[in-house]
Amino acid sequence: MDLRPTEVLRHGKPVALSAKESQLLRYLLEHLGRTLSREELLRDVWGHTSAPSTRTGDVHVAWLRQKLEIDPK
Repeated sequence: MDLRPTEVLRHGKPVALSAKESQLLRYLLEHLGRTLSREELLRDVWGHTSAPSTRTGDVHVAWLRQKLEIDPK
């Protein structure tokens, strides 16, 4: 078991991510170069077995963009 925390840096400074944001970022990096659907994200990151009408994935992606991108817009 690897108990070391994952550290994300932006311009050499640590970025505080929630557990779900870290899980989402890891998933996105593992699928780099692929276009992922909302359904895939909700199934693989949140464990949803059906396609619920939720904006959870969108909100978490937006939070990641705010924390990591220079111009998240």
